[in-house]
Amino acid sequence: MSDTLQENFHQHVRDLQDQITREIRLLDPKVTLKEDVWDRVDHAGHPGGGGRTRAFQEGSIFENAGVNTSCVFGKIDPAFASKLQGEGDTMDDFRHFHGVWQKAAGDHYSAMKKECDEYFVNFHRGHEMRGIGGIFFDGHNTGDLQKDFAMVKSLSENFIQSYFPLVEKRFDESYTAEDEEFQLHRRGRYVEFNLLHDRGTLFGLKTNGRVDSILISLPARCKFTYQYAPKAGSPHEKMMAYYRPQNWV
Repeated sequence: MSDTLQENFHQHVRDLQDQITREIRLLDPKVTLKEDVWDRVDHAGHPGGGGRTRAFQEGSIFENAGVNTSCVFGKIDPAFASKLQGEGDTMDDFRHFHGVWQKAAGDHYSAMKKECDEYFVNFHRGHEMRGIGGIFFDGHNTGDLQKDFAMVKSLSENFIQSYFPLVEKRFDESYTAEDEEFQLHRRGRYVEFNLLHDRGTLFGLKTNGRVDSILISLPARCKFTYQYAPKAGSPHEKMMAYYRPQNWV
């Protein structure tokens, strides 16, 4: 990847980080923000990029959240490199993007949805999905960097519209103790996936990443109960059926 294209992309995600930050603060003025700018060294001890971490806490809507950017490059441990997609031990074009909910991606949608459905899965829980899916792609490369950059930029610009209207619609709804119990257990499933299966988490921890930034998406509160199951006939039991591949559009 050319230095110019890399910097253009990095600037785009920094701008997107600023936009998401503004949306969070507009919805939740009470939320506190801590920002850290950090650097890393690569496997050979040379400069390897860094990032900007923004941690949101103690809001009236957002209990905790993270909006991070990073640009990492350089040498990685060859033993670890052999486990990753791609070739070689230099990953200056490595990017990891979070999928957006139910986002139409044109001709790519079906393939990206399928990849999401098959990746964000707690295989140890009988192939139960971490959530209700979206789109996901990893190592996407058509050979045309300008075209790929335009696609990724276009997709990322839809995140705010895909998420924040749902927050505005639902944040002041009433809920029961049973609702919160279900939420905390679903957060626990999220923790299980991120710590056991997520390649992005593994990549960060294996490449001298900043641990607190890597784990910032973990919830402030979650719950594990031996053989937990929602009450029979409850809306929460119905929700469990949605954590399998579905045709949502």
